[in-house]
Amino acid sequence: MKYSDEMRSNLLTYLSKRHETDIEIQKEFMTTSMDFVITHHLIKEQIVVHSFLNLNTNTKAIFKFPAQKKKMLAHLKSQISRFETNQKGKRKNSLHPDIKPLVESFLTKNKSSGKYFFLSRKLVKDQDKGIFKLFEKFSSEEDNTYNFPNSSL
Repeated sequence: MKYSDEMRSNLLTYLSKRHETDIEIQKEFMTTSMDFVITHHLIKEQIVVHSFLNLNTNTKAIFKFPAQKKKMLAHLKSQISRFETNQKGKRKNSLHPDIKPLVESFLTKNKSSGKYFFLSRKLVKDQDKGIFKLFEKFSSEEDNTYNFPNSSL
């Protein structure tokens, strides 16, 4: 983070209190054990895929669903193969160490909200065609409460 030490400390203190970072983080929600998190985009019928295999502030891909479902699956498989061959199974995590507890506590608190779909490498590999049903179920549960872009523009 490119803030002065005092400002960074104030921001982290505020965010830690707001997002309750002192809760117990379950192992499956640690950034070191998660593979993919899929969320809904503000724009209806778009899905954002966050890869935790090579995590930094810019590792996300946006797909129209269901129009680009095969492209999305190909992206997931390429991320997995790159992780297993090029990175040799070692995760690259470029998040600032002070931010990791914030991300982990946020995902732990929101695990049952239905807004996030947690996906493992094993699930992508094992269920090649059956995974589309999981994506479709997640996509159908979308609630566009923001009504974007109709009410925002």
